[in-house]
Amino acid sequence: MEVNPVLKKVLEGLDFVNWYQTLSGNYQTEPAFTDFSTSEAQDMLIEFGFARTTYNPKTTTYILENSEVNRIAKGLSAGLEVSLEGGVVDVVMMFSTDPTHHTGATFSKLGGTKKPQFSNYKELYSLLKKIFEMYSDIRIKMIEVCVLKEAPLALAK
Repeated sequence: MEVNPVLKKVLEGLDFVNWYQTLSGNYQTEPAFTDFSTSEAQDMLIEFGFARTTYNPKTTTYILENSEVNRIAKGLSAGLEVSLEGGVVDVVMMFSTDPTHHTGATFSKLGGTKKPQFSNYKELYSLLKKIFEMYSDIRIKMIEVCVLKEAPLALAK
C-alpha cells in the first residue's frame, strides 16, 4: 500500500511503525473478547469525545469522524473509523484537503504486524486511549504540514 508522501512524512516523524508494533505486541491477550456489546463499545467511544459516533452493522465499524463533514482546520478535514470485530482493533484514518484530494491509511497495514486484541472492556479502554492519543498527534502534525506550512495533499502525489 502506497501512503501519500505528506502523511508518510508525518507518520515517520512520529515513529508510528515502532509505536504500533509495540502497542500490538502489548495487546495480544487470549482469548479475544468477541461477545462485547456494540452499544457499550459505542458508549466508550463517545466517552473519548467522539460524540457523533455511529455503528455500521454492515461493515461492523464505528464511524467516529466523517472526513466529508469534520473540518479540523481551515482547508483540512479528518475522518476516523474503528473496527472491533472479533476482539481485534483496527483503525482507519482519512484526511482531505478538498473533495478531490483524499489520503488515508489503516493502522494495521502501516504497522506491518498483528492487530492488537483485547479480552475485556478494561483492556479495550486502555488500548483505545493509546490509539486516540496517537491519532491526536497525527492530526496536529497534519494541520502543521497541510495548513500552516501550506503543503496540501494535492501537491504530494
